[in-house]
Formats: sequence, structure tokens, C-alpha cells
Amino acid sequence: MELPITPLVVTVLLLVPLTLYILQRPIPSIPHAPWAVLTTDLPALIAHPTTGFAYLKSLPTTHQTPLRQVWLKPFSRPYLLLADYREARDILTRRREWDRSDYSISILGGVAPRHHINLKHGPAWRYHRALLADTMAPAFLHAVAAPEIYRSATALVTLWRLKADRAAGAPFEAGGDISRTALDAVLDFTFGKAFPHRTLPAQTRAAETAEAKGGGGGGPVERGPRGDAVFPQGAMHETLEATLHAGELVGRAAATPFIDLAYRYFALLPSERRFRALQRGYAREQILSAVERLDKVRGTSHGGDDDDSWARSAVDLMMARERRLAGKEGRAPVYVSEDTSDEVLGFIVAGHDTTATMLSWGLKRLTDAPAAQVSLRAALRGAHAAAAAAGRAPTVAEIVTTSVPYLDGVLEEMVRLGTPVPVLERHVPYLDGVLEEMVRLGTPVPVLERQCDRDTTVLGRAVPKGTTMLMLAQGPSLTSPALRIPEAARSPSARPCGEWDPEGMELFVPERWLSTDGAGNVVFDPLAGPVLGFGGGVRGCFGRKLAYLEMRIVCTLIAWDFELLECGEELSGYEATEEITYKPTSCYVKPRRWEDA
Repeated sequence: MELPITPLVVTVLLLVPLTLYILQRPIPSIPHAPWAVLTTDLPALIAHPTTGFAYLKSLPTTHQTPLRQVWLKPFSRPYLLLADYREARDILTRRREWDRSDYSISILGGVAPRHHINLKHGPAWRYHRALLADTMAPAFLHAVAAPEIYRSATALVTLWRLKADRAAGAPFEAGGDISRTALDAVLDFTFGKAFPHRTLPAQTRAAETAEAKGGGGGGPVERGPRGDAVFPQGAMHETLEATLHAGELVGRAAATPFIDLAYRYFALLPSERRFRALQRGYAREQILSAVERLDKVRGTSHGGDDDDSWARSAVDLMMARERRLAGKEGRAPVYVSEDTSDEVLGFIVAGHDTTATMLSWGLKRLTDAPAAQVSLRAALRGAHAAAAAAGRAPTVAEIVTTSVPYLDGVLEEMVRLGTPVPVLERHVPYLDGVLEEMVRLGTPVPVLERQCDRDTTVLGRAVPKGTTMLMLAQGPSLTSPALRIPEAARSPSARPCGEWDPEGMELFVPERWLSTDGAGNVVFDPLAGPVLGFGGGVRGCFGRKLAYLEMRIVCTLIAWDFELLECGEELSGYEATEEITYKPTSCYVKPRRWEDA
């Protein structure tokens, strides 16, 4: 018996795909999957065996096209996916029609809507950048931030010495320790000693008191099912839990096709309201504390409008800058506002997550490159000969005034698979190379985005106003061979640049950043090849100097003290988890003191 098909059903069956096609209509002449016009790319993305980024990264190579349309949201226009360093760099640094995208703002705006990363280019964005300008000054980074970062890095080394002893040769989970080190460091930078809570002391106490095998304390700890030593996590103050939760919330919202609705739902949950109140509460408290310090120095020999030598934190500098901006504009200073509190929260959340992610990927890469560890240690001991002769670690002053090019090369490799912190008086190329290689291969945000505010062209194809461009920071031309693009199709401003040897682009090789000058000296070449770890242009990562400084200090102290032994195949995978950054699912280390080797 045939079922009757009413005219209404027929109409619906015809109108639904037609409506979807109108709302999701493709951009002419740019490749795309025909089925995605109706279904979007979401079914294929969800079905991909690893991550959403891995799906996007696979498309250009699979289809041999550097520019492709993808649909990541239902009922919306397509995004463009670009897999070419030269064109991406051109968009980021030279093409004024490209600004922060609505897509990015929807993802990050649910946590700190008035942070500068969520503002389009204009007066409000310029005010925010002016408010932050002094926080990345070399004098402040070296005199105030570096000693505090050094203190956190030294605490990490002390913790790993303890864990290595109690692990008795077994690897242990390190991602949590790295995350806490980065969090403590950014808290020191943002608030100084005015904020009382840190995470590493509790982590150390937990490792000291961990129960040994068979009961009791002090001996080797219990082993997990994969042979790793298991240590308990130290307690964390609720304000810090709320801060870390912000990054997790971004990942949860970004994993849905309806990001705005997800944030609205989260806002209804009592737990989310509690976390938000804690975040706003401690930001306000620290801002008011900084205003009190500013009032105390006003009118003293250190209280001049242009003298910030009294400042001991980023929030101190922000309040002093707000006072100066208000004076120039003839208004009363507004110290406590959504603008200032969101910038403070953004400092903590973004500054912690990005650096922790790069360090985690970088230490995994360094663990799997034992020859690079030996070369790095030799370079460090040569650069810091006085420290080596005295049997001590380099001081913070020695680290921040010495460029070791091999270390910088390692950092760039971390982000690829930026400029280094200035005022470096002595140069050690291998250190620079190590740092840059870490940056190159450990990209915390592997997809960069921009949105055009007018009709434009990319690779000779017309791109309508309002289109969002997704640019891969890993993949073709960066960590795998470039796709062929006729020079005539390129934008006139997409200038030629250094290229990597196609053989072994995915490997961790700090030497790729080193060259020999006319005098026969080994030098670090920051333009040796492409890297997009920190974006680029005026909308690039504002805190990249701080990130380089922190990575330089942490990597120097770890490499000085430890050889990182291989952890075994089961604990050494490169699977990733997508949250606010693209972080390793697991990060284990098996540190052995060099003196015990």
C-alpha cells in the first residue's frame, strides 16, 4: 500500500535543500566538496579519527589545492581554508582589508568579550593596545618579569628532581607540572607578589608526601598500568581553578556548531556563574590593589607620570597607563571596568595556555631528539662557562642577556611542528635554534583566522566581503612540502621568502635555523624559513616577547639539569586535544640528572 504524499511534504522536501543551498551557497570558482553545500563539513570532521584540525590539515594535500571552501557551521556561508605561508603572511601583515573574524570573536568572546583579541580594529582596540603597551617593554620584562619567571622555573626543576628520585627510573606525567609552572609565571608577571596564590608549592608537597609502594612515604611511588610513576596533584586555590576553567570552557564551546548558544547555556549553570564571579572578583581586587600602589607613589620622586620604575606587575603598568591616557583626554581615570578586567583575565588565561602548550610539545620533541639535547647542553655550558665552572645553574641575569641561537631554533621548531626577546649581549646560536624549532613545531593555535571587510582577491580568486579565512600554521609550506602555486596567481604583495628543504620538514632539527657568516661564525638566522607560531602583523600575538622569555628561561634550566630519556612508545604519542589551544593529550618525561648519566 502506498503512503499518501501530501503537497506539504513535497514542498518541505523541496524547500529544505533549496534553503540550505541559499544560506550555504558556495563562492564561485573556489574548490569545495559538492555534498558539503547541503550537509556542511561537520559530518566528515566529526568522523575524522583524530581532531578537527587534523581534518582541515588533510584537505589541501588530499585535494592538491591551497585554497578551498569549508562549511563549519550550518546555515552560514563557507569559510576559506588557505594552506600557503606566503599568502597567509601577506594577509596577516600587509593586507589591510583583513581583520579579526566574527568566528574567532564568538569563540573567545564568551570568556572575555572586551579583551583586545575580541575587538575589531578601531578606537576601542587602539585604546586597549595603548593600555597594555608598557607591559612588553624590554626593561620591564628583564628587570621585573624575568626574575619571577626564573623563580617558577627553578621550582619546576626542584620538583622534577624530587619526582625523578621517587619515580626510580620510571617516567611520570609532566603536562600538569608544565601547566602549573606557566600559570605561576604569568601570575607573577600580571600581579607580582600582591597575589598570594601559586600552584607549584602544593605540587611539591604532594610529591613529597605521596605514598610509596607498599605503604609509607619517602620511597618509590606506585606505578600505573603503563609503567609510569603516579603522583597525586596538589590542591589548587579556587580562584586558580576558575582561571584554568576558562580555557576549558572555550574548548567546550568551540566543539559545538552553535557557539553563541553554547555560551548562553553555560551561563545558566550555577557552576559557571560561580567561576565567573571568582574570575571577576580577583581581577577587581588586584586592580584596586594596583591603584592603591599608584596613589602611594603619586607626588613622590618616583611618582611622575612617565616614571614607572615603581611598577612590579603588569597590572601596575596598566593602571599607570590609564591614568596618563585619562589625563591626555581630559577625563577621570576608569580603573575598574570590563575593559581592564577582561585584559587582566586574558593575560592569565591566554598567557598561561599558549606557553604551556608550546613547552609541552617542545619537551616531547626534545625528548625524541637525544642528539639535540647533547648539542644544546654543550652550547649552554659554553655560553655560561662561569656557571658551569662554579657547578651552578645560570642566573636569571645571565640567561636574559645571553642569546644562545640553538635554543631559539628549538623554540621555533616547537611552534612550527616572532622575534626573540631583545637586549641580548652574548650570542650562542644553538640555543636560538632550539627555541625557534620549538616554536615552529609546537604551534598552540594551528589555525589562524581573519575576515575581510571588503571584496578582495586571494590567489586570483574573487573573495566577497565578510568572508572568513582560515590559515594553517602547520601543513603545506610550513611542516610539509608546499603545494604548487603559479607565481602569476599570487598577490602582488606576497613577497618571496625563505623556504625549508622539502626533505624532513616535519622533523625537529634546530640546525635548520643556523648558518655561517662571512667570518666563519655560526649564527642564528630568524628568516631561514617560514613559521606562523605567533601569527603576524598588528593583530599578531601581543605576548610573544613574554612567551619567548619564559621559554628561554624554562628550557635553559631544564636542559642544564636534566637529560630527557625516552618514555616508551605508549607514553610518547603525538595525539592532540583541542581546547583554547591545541595541546598534547599526554606529556610524559623521564628526567635524569646529567651528573648521573
